[in-house]
Amino acid sequence: MKIKAEKKVLLDAVLPTLPALSSKALIPALECIHIKAENGILTVTGYDLAKGVITENSVMIEEEGTVLLNAQKFSSIIKTLPEGMVEISVDKDMKVTIVSGRIKFEIIGVPTEGYPSIPELSGDRKFEIPKGILKKLCQQLLFSVSLDDKRPVLTGIYFEIDNGKLSAVSCDGFRLSIRYEKVTCDETMKFIIPGKTLSDLLKLLDDSDEIISAELTNKHIIMHFDNLYFFSRLIEGDYIDYMRTIPKDSEIEVKVRLDEIIRSCERAGLVIDERVKSPVKIEVVPDGLILSCDSVNGKVRDEIKAEVNGKPLEIGFNNKYLLDALRAATCSGDEEVIMKLRSPLVGMSITSTEHEEYFYLVLPVRLKEENENN
Repeated sequence: MKIKAEKKVLLDAVLPTLPALSSKALIPALECIHIKAENGILTVTGYDLAKGVITENSVMIEEEGTVLLNAQKFSSIIKTLPEGMVEISVDKDMKVTIVSGRIKFEIIGVPTEGYPSIPELSGDRKFEIPKGILKKLCQQLLFSVSLDDKRPVLTGIYFEIDNGKLSAVSCDGFRLSIRYEKVTCDETMKFIIPGKTLSDLLKLLDDSDEIISAELTNKHIIMHFDNLYFFSRLIEGDYIDYMRTIPKDSEIEVKVRLDEIIRSCERAGLVIDERVKSPVKIEVVPDGLILSCDSVNGKVRDEIKAEVNGKPLEIGFNNKYLLDALRAATCSGDEEVIMKLRSPLVGMSITSTEHEEYFYLVLPVRLKEENENN
């Protein structure tokens, strides 16, 4: 194999594949990127058996061929080269020579025979979604994906598409997040994408309106955008009936500025001991909220103004869980949210005052006073 390409082209080909590589690969070949030069196209693949990225770029090919290269070593070498043309050649003994100006590297490649086969990158069901929308969706849902493998379906984001409306859901047993969006699709489909996969996909997305074309098979999702294909195995199984967890009504509604309640929660977090995880207490009073926390590290009490409709209430929350939901709401550009409550033992919902783009539900924790009275 022998090719010539600009440094930028090589980086565009290699860097997007790195998130798809396994850091603890049982198969040595999976620590490598698969490089193929054929018909004027340089195809680079990163694959860990669960997800993969394939890039395609036009380069000058003097001799076609394939090789496996250690991904971290090869990408690090290309990054250090000066701007300009780079020549890469592979001989019959898998010695790889990389030349840029007066700089010359020689590394050892691996034959491609041991590389696992790639799934068929063509599905029977399709939809389209802008890159910026998918990026925001991931940012607003990934925080509440479960990390517990005992319930595999909760370790991913559940997608349901019906008549062009997308509902995406994540839940870890302590909080529920729902995101609504319109997509270009005339079909009905349901599928679960692993959270780890979407975290890696997020690294490849920007805020643009460029369209991602997605296709589904029975076991995989394939997304095509820019000059790459991103594909992943789906999580098998039925998702939970999440609608049953949402309270049917509320007795208290609080309209509050997002920045103020986020700052208040952040201040409360300064005295929380992570080993004990003391809850933050929220008192709903006629003209606002009182947030307080009493831990082994100290105490804090903070008052913020809010529009309150309903009776007084005291309720406790895991401060991190509450903050995650509030920060996720800021991704939609909202300045205010509405928090709906019913009792100290029923989850609090967080929605926008302007639209119905998202819905968050955070379960409360028992306050010490309640435990002592019981």
